[in-house]
Formats: sequence, C-alpha cells, structure tokens
Amino acid sequence: MRITRSPDPAGVAGGPATPPPPRSFQLGRAYPNPVRQSTTISYQLPKASNISLRVYNVLGQQVRVLDQGQRQAGTHSVRWDGRDEAGRQVSAGVYLFRL
Repeated sequence: MRITRSPDPAGVAGGPATPPPPRSFQLGRAYPNPVRQSTTISYQLPKASNISLRVYNVLGQQVRVLDQGQRQAGTHSVRWDGRDEAGRQVSAGVYLFRL
C-alpha cells in the first residue's frame, strides 16, 4: 500500500504554493476498476479529518481497510495491491470503496 500526501501545503520550501483545499469531501474513482492486480484510489478533504477508507466486495463484505486516521486537508491517494486483510490476493472483479 502506498499513500501519497500533498507536499509542502504552505509552499514554504520555495516551490509553488499548493492550491487551496477542495470545498467538499470527494472520493475519486478507482482506476482500474474492475480490479485486476492493483488500483489507485484518490480522495479529497476540505479540512483536516479523521478518516477511514475501506474496500468492500459486491456482497457488501469488508475486504480491507486501506487508510485510516487523522489526515490533513487536500488530495490524497492510496494504492491497493488487491489483497485482503490477511494478505491473500482477491479475485478480479468490481469492488466498492467507502470513505
């Protein structure tokens, strides 16, 4: 699992300033979905929030918790390697993500 966070939110490192945070909570589409081996899910937070990003199969069963905890405002992305909580590879198919 790889988590990417927006770097240098204040722009103090000498680079360009980061755009303002989004105005609402948004969960992006997973790409690719149907999931084959891995997929990337992005989400946006308008303010610092305690979040939980979970994966479910089409039967509504939880497959894995991808990210949880306190996160800063901005855009975040998580790469899911197609494995469940026990580390087993799940079958190719459609999965649902809930933030």
